[in-house]
Amino acid sequence: MTDEKRTSGIARLGPAEKFTERESQDFVRARDLIGSIVAHYSARIHRETDPPTIQRLTREQRAYWTEMQNLSVRDHEEISRVISEYPEILRKAQEGEE
Repeated sequence: MTDEKRTSGIARLGPAEKFTERESQDFVRARDLIGSIVAHYSARIHRETDPPTIQRLTREQRAYWTEMQNLSVRDHEEISRVISEYPEILRKAQEGEE
């Protein structure tokens, strides 16, 4: 994995680039939402015994993890989408609806 892929959306900004407090707060909120979904998947994978289900859950978890890692503080549209849509995804996941 390259260093670029391991850095967060804030860390990828150059040292001279600035972002507002609101951008930072929204970015953190979006990453926290995705992180909560990833954590939920971890718990489900840990409890699951069926290998095909474990594989499916792992793929889904990896997709959210990748999305979280690729999120950028400057991607306002994606951050807004996550903040808008992911609370419902998390709620359904927590209720077992996936």
